[in-house]
Amino acid sequence: MSEVSVGFIIRYDHYLDFDESDGLVLQLFAGEAHANDPVELTVPVEELFQEMMVEGKQDLDYQFLYNMAHEFNRYSELAREAARMIEDSSSSLEDMYGLDCGDLD
Repeated sequence: MSEVSVGFIIRYDHYLDFDESDGLVLQLFAGEAHANDPVELTVPVEELFQEMMVEGKQDLDYQFLYNMAHEFNRYSELAREAARMIEDSSSSLEDMYGLDCGDLD
């Protein structure tokens, strides 16, 4: 968890998650340093993406849009590669030991 001071300390954390109704979402948690119950905010990534598109189009900034597209593509390839590695290792375990990795859940 990270901290920022604005006259008092606020602790915050964030991560990406998948929500069945909203798809990919950004989860944000923030609260006072000594509070045990942070505020939770969920932002659909689609909203962030749409805002980015509007900004790029309004500013006629095609380089910004190309850069964002490149980054989204790069991260999607990294996620696919990680998923493939997990899938391949699960398949290898199943083949090698005659296991059904689905039973391990």
